[in-house]
Amino acid sequence: MRREERSMLLWRCRRGARELDALLTPFTEQHYESMPTSQRAALGRLLKRQDPEILDWLFNRTRPDEPELGALIDAILEFKVKKKSQSPETE
Repeated sequence: MRREERSMLLWRCRRGARELDALLTPFTEQHYESMPTSQRAALGRLLKRQDPEILDWLFNRTRPDEPELGALIDAILEFKVKKKSQSPETE
Protein backbone atom coordinates (compact mmCIF):
# COMPACT_ATOMS: atom_id res chain seq x y z
CA MET A 1 0.00 0.00 0.00
CA ARG A 2 2.85 2.39 0.73
CA ARG A 3 4.09 2.34 -2.86
CA GLU A 4 0.59 3.01 -4.21
CA GLU A 5 0.04 5.77 -1.65
CA ARG A 6 3.40 7.34 -2.50
CA SER A 7 2.64 7.23 -6.23
CA MET A 8 -0.75 8.81 -5.66
CA LEU A 9 0.74 11.59 -3.52
CA LEU A 10 3.44 12.26 -6.11
CA TRP A 11 0.76 12.55 -8.76
CA ARG A 12 -1.16 14.98 -6.54
CA CYS A 13 2.03 17.04 -6.09
CA ARG A 14 1.67 18.07 -9.73
CA ARG A 15 -0.06 21.39 -9.30
CA GLY A 16 -1.08 24.28 -11.51
CA ALA A 17 1.59 26.52 -10.03
CA ARG A 18 5.17 25.90 -11.10
CA GLU A 19 6.46 27.05 -7.70
CA LEU A 20 4.47 24.29 -6.00
CA ASP A 21 5.60 21.65 -8.48
CA ALA A 22 9.22 22.62 -7.85
CA LEU A 23 8.84 22.22 -4.08
CA LEU A 24 6.26 19.55 -3.41
CA THR A 25 7.44 16.84 -5.78
CA PRO A 26 11.13 16.83 -4.74
CA PHE A 27 10.19 17.14 -1.06
CA THR A 28 7.84 14.16 -1.29
CA GLU A 29 10.32 12.10 -3.33
CA GLN A 30 13.09 12.65 -0.78
CA HIS A 31 11.16 12.49 2.47
CA TYR A 32 8.08 10.29 2.02
CA GLU A 33 9.73 7.03 3.07
CA SER A 34 11.08 8.51 6.30
CA MET A 35 7.92 10.43 7.23
CA PRO A 36 5.97 9.28 10.25
CA THR A 37 2.38 8.26 9.57
CA SER A 38 1.06 11.52 11.01
CA GLN A 39 3.18 13.59 8.62
CA ARG A 40 2.09 11.45 5.66
CA ALA A 41 -1.52 12.10 6.64
CA ALA A 42 -0.76 15.83 6.88
CA LEU A 43 0.77 15.73 3.39
CA GLY A 44 -2.40 14.11 2.08
CA ARG A 45 -4.49 16.87 3.68
CA LEU A 46 -2.16 19.56 2.34
CA LEU A 47 -2.52 18.26 -1.20
CA LYS A 48 -6.32 18.52 -0.93
CA ARG A 49 -6.01 22.28 -0.41
CA GLN A 50 -6.18 24.87 -3.17
CA ASP A 51 -2.94 26.17 -4.69
CA PRO A 52 -3.41 29.81 -3.56
CA GLU A 53 -3.82 28.69 0.05
CA ILE A 54 -0.69 26.51 -0.08
CA LEU A 55 1.28 29.33 -1.70
CA ASP A 56 0.19 31.72 1.05
CA TRP A 57 1.51 29.27 3.63
CA LEU A 58 4.79 28.70 1.80
CA PHE A 59 5.36 32.44 1.36
CA ASN A 60 4.55 33.04 5.05
CA ARG A 61 1.55 35.24 4.28
CA THR A 62 -0.65 33.09 6.51
CA ARG A 63 -0.29 29.97 8.65
CA PRO A 64 -2.43 26.84 8.60
CA ASP A 65 -4.84 26.40 11.50
CA GLU A 66 -3.79 22.77 11.93
CA PRO A 67 -0.52 22.38 13.86
CA GLU A 68 0.36 19.29 11.79
CA LEU A 69 0.04 21.26 8.55
CA GLY A 70 2.10 24.08 10.04
CA ALA A 71 4.86 21.62 10.95
CA LEU A 72 4.75 20.16 7.43
CA ILE A 73 4.97 23.62 5.87
CA ASP A 74 7.98 24.31 8.10
CA ALA A 75 9.61 21.07 6.91
CA ILE A 76 8.99 21.99 3.26
CA LEU A 77 10.46 25.46 3.81
CA GLU A 78 13.51 23.96 5.52
CA PHE A 79 13.89 21.59 2.55
CA LYS A 80 13.70 24.59 0.20
CA VAL A 81 16.48 26.41 2.08
CA LYS A 82 18.72 23.31 2.10
CA LYS A 83 18.04 22.66 -1.57
CA LYS A 84 18.90 26.25 -2.47
CA SER A 85 22.11 26.22 -0.43
CA GLN A 86 23.23 23.01 -2.16
CA SER A 87 22.62 24.20 -5.71
CA PRO A 88 25.30 26.16 -7.55
CA GLU A 89 24.48 29.83 -7.88
CA THR A 90 23.83 31.18 -11.32
CA GLU A 91 24.43 34.75 -12.27
